[in-house]
Amino acid sequence: MEDTSPHETLSDIIERRIKEVDQEAIKYIKMFNDFYGGMKIHEYALTLKELRKQVEKKALEDLPEIKELVKNSEVDEYYIDVFYAIGEYLRRRLYLTDDDKTKLKEGLKLLLNECVNYDLRKLDWDTRMGKTLPEVEHHIDQINNYLKDIAGEGLNPSIKSDIREDVARKYLFRYINCLLSNPEGYMQHLKSGDLE
Repeated sequence: MEDTSPHETLSDIIERRIKEVDQEAIKYIKMFNDFYGGMKIHEYALTLKELRKQVEKKALEDLPEIKELVKNSEVDEYYIDVFYAIGEYLRRRLYLTDDDKTKLKEGLKLLLNECVNYDLRKLDWDTRMGKTLPEVEHHIDQINNYLKDIAGEGLNPSIKSDIREDVARKYLFRYINCLLSNPEGYMQHLKSGDLE
């Protein structure tokens, strides 16, 4: 991504990023004739639009950490989920106190930290692959076996993938919500290895 002016607002950065991503989605669809893949790319742009809306509502335009996250992000499922989680965190709070804003700023700084970002990305990936939550895999197996018994065939692999994707999004949201509302506690639990 190109360098931006220090006077550029978050809305400007997001708007430019949305245009870039929408163009990327169109190129992808034309090049690979893959509408689903193009829609996933476009989902990133939609998530950024929602994030911008929440940031504007809460008058948080001057948070350089959100600007950096947007600038440094990649168009992938992980960042779609990260931006969704930040937007939801903001949407669910009617009012942010000064303490809330300070914690939000600290939490966003932690999200920019390579180690924290790596841990969250790994958590997201492992959840999508079915490695994080054995109880979810157990329920998927139960449904699969039930369908095999009554219909002769189990769950379609794409449905299994959709279930894991939904669980991963919700699980990552819980972690990011904790990180943004209590960054100090998040880091203490992360260091002690009992972050659940």
